[in-house]
Amino acid sequence: MKLIFGILATIAACAAVAIAITVNFDVEAAPNVPRLTPTRTATPRVSPTPRATPTPPIRPVAAQGPGIMAAECRGTGANSVRVFFLWNPSRAGTQFLDLSMLNNGFAPGTFLAAGALPADRWGFVWDGLRQGSTHYVRVNTLTSEGWKPTAPFAFYTPVCDPAVYTPVAGADMITLRANIEAAIARSGINTAVAITDLRTGETIDVNGANNRLPGCTINLFVLMRVAIDLQNGR
Repeated sequence: MKLIFGILATIAACAAVAIAITVNFDVEAAPNVPRLTPTRTATPRVSPTPRATPTPPIRPVAAQGPGIMAAECRGTGANSVRVFFLWNPSRAGTQFLDLSMLNNGFAPGTFLAAGALPADRWGFVWDGLRQGSTHYVRVNTLTSEGWKPTAPFAFYTPVCDPAVYTPVAGADMITLRANIEAAIARSGINTAVAITDLRTGETIDVNGANNRLPGCTINLFVLMRVAIDLQNGR
């Protein structure tokens, strides 16, 4: 029995040593085993929704122009001219084409208006304009901010019948004629003067109906030189 207990004790001791060795081995080997680091889940960041920059409102502007594509005679009467007007619309509102024969800034009651024309209208044909006369035209647009007129455009209509048409002299030409007449009277020189405005066709004269002896026009330059010298006190 003692022998059996001795063998059992020996086996138990060996088993304990083996268990101890095994435990020691596992403890020593454990540091070399890679340890899994827990993965940290990234929190998704929500980008802020971009806000659209508000577009500044487009302020209405005036049209560009107007101009003339053509002017033609439709007869020989006083009001026989047809004019084709063109311009670049601003599309900001209803348009009116204003026409006047007075250079007074389109004062109320002194001009005619064609309209209302659509906002995208770019041309107009006007009949019945007076031949051989200066006219003023503009495009006036009624926008959300009020009237937006273009700068006035001046033009001269063609003379349809030179044989019967005589343009009426304007106030500036009449004043010029009075000044020339006074200057001739002060000089005591028996002379005559006639002036024609090539832009408007207006003509004035002083003593223009008096008979004169014909002379060589080359003398005109000598007379002009004398007149300049006298004016300068020479």
